Amino acid sequence: MRTLLILGLLLLSNFLKAQTTPVEALDRARRIGQQHLAGAHDSVFVEFAAALQRKLQREQLNLIWKGLETQWGPLEAVGSIELRSRSPLQLSLPLRFARQQQRLLLEFDSAHRVTSYLLQPINEEDNWRYPAYGQRERYREFSMKVRTDTVVLPAILTLPLNCRRCPMVVMVHGFGPQDKDGSLGPNKIFKDLAIGLATRGIASLRYDKRSLAYGPELMEDLRRLTVFTETIDDAVSALALTRSIKEIDSSRIFVLGHGQGAMLAATIAANSQVPVRGLLLLSSATQTMPDLIFNQYVHLAAENGFTAEERAVLREQEKNKQRALNPALSFTLSQDSLPLQLPASYWRSWQRIDLGGSLLQLPQPVWVGHGAADYQVPPELALAMKQKLMGRPKTTYRSYKGLNHFLMPSTGAYGPKDYEKRNNVAEEVIRDMDLWIREQLR
Repeated sequence: MRTLLILGLLLLSNFLKAQTTPVEALDRARRIGQQHLAGAHDSVFVEFAAALQRKLQREQLNLIWKGLETQWGPLEAVGSIELRSRSPLQLSLPLRFARQQQRLLLEFDSAHRVTSYLLQPINEEDNWRYPAYGQRERYREFSMKVRTDTVVLPAILTLPLNCRRCPMVVMVHGFGPQDKDGSLGPNKIFKDLAIGLATRGIASLRYDKRSLAYGPELMEDLRRLTVFTETIDDAVSALALTRSIKEIDSSRIFVLGHGQGAMLAATIAANSQVPVRGLLLLSSATQTMPDLIFNQYVHLAAENGFTAEERAVLREQEKNKQRALNPALSFTLSQDSLPLQLPASYWRSWQRIDLGGSLLQLPQPVWVGHGAADYQVPPELALAMKQKLMGRPKTTYRSYKGLNHFLMPSTGAYGPKDYEKRNNVAEEVIRDMDLWIREQLR
């Protein structure tokens, strides 16, 4: 299922949930989104089943889209593909026009051709909500670019008003292709954090992840994919970029990682040419990534009642996990035999990351925040990390009752559905981070 990297499935929970979705349908939905974004609207016609082609002809499709863009402005972005229904198979693509947001619903037949093609408005409840703790008049935002060799990633600098030698956090994403806001459904963890911190006088830099901005290019050379090319190298480049921001003192830079980004933060700091003042780790773990992935398979299987089919999947995924953890893992091993069908190069690069040891060896202060209602890094894994770091100097640990993996109030769903309700990062988390950052600067 190698194509999942470029489908915009922004987080591991959605990635895993889509494992039972046919690759052909996901590929078709991806192509439709890319064709519309490129303005080749009539090209979508070939993805339709014969019955739909008779109802919605190529010329009609082109005219419809010309009308839509006249009314709403050009199509600017296609969001993450979402699984809406398995029977019948239905996928949706959020579409952002210049003056409107719509959702494209696609239904598929048994041959995975499109049998229904429907645009519907995205409800206000589906849209991100500006956090109550934000104060727009207290900060400004600027577009920037994070450059790593030939890779150029769109970024946003959020600066407090009258910023002079402000502390700054550089944000590092969790697993999967993610935009600069850390968007998932109606929620945007990094945008919330940037606004909350800027309102309190702390600058930030956030950027699109390479696997989102360069998905097709990564797919063309997938066998070279590593956690360095996916995440670490660009985070180091983002840290280097802070030297060019005149309002920022490069001796007051912090790395803020979420999920996978938090797991890699110590390695990023160790590789940075810009001194890192401290690390803020949100929803992190010291367990290996293959173990975390397998645990989520177990959680999703439990949700479905551990059917015979689910148990068979778990047995196969257990084998995939063990292969990924094997120090003798061959670079030529088929991706089909590894977690998420990602290449051996990727899993071998993870083996180079000493998750707990790198934190213990790092001299910088560390702040760790976990949500007690996080199903991706559940309480027992959060406790294991706390115990691993016990006795480490300059370490602060916070657990937040009722918050999920995104440090937002949980709906109680304790699974992927928990991320579907519009929410914001809890203000208490931002307050605690603000106080901790300022303590490190005294």
